[in-house]
Amino acid sequence: MTNNKRKLIIGYNSSEHTPAAELIGSNADILTEILTCVPAKFLIRFKCASKDWLSLISDSQFSCNHCHRDPNALFSGLFINPCTSDNAQVKSVSLHGHHRSLPTLSFLNGVGDGSGT
Repeated sequence: MTNNKRKLIIGYNSSEHTPAAELIGSNADILTEILTCVPAKFLIRFKCASKDWLSLISDSQFSCNHCHRDPNALFSGLFINPCTSDNAQVKSVSLHGHHRSLPTLSFLNGVGDGSGT
């Protein structure tokens, strides 16, 4: 596997850690919630990402949760908050090509009202 593919699969390499990536990577609850929605064939690859991921994905409780997840409760999109701009607005990216207005994110400090599209 080339380094470029590793970036696509994992999202960052060790020299490009961001505070958000470190927060997610260090929070087992958030990581479990995300990985529970990942198809099994990708989980096998993700076991190689780190010892922590191997331990989490190999855990019998994680396997049980993954097998019993609701197939209808799939993610429809992502929220992105670009950190590179002083006036960055939260953007949404649909995973299904739909362009809908964003729900409010005012409960998150500093994120704003989610009016970016």
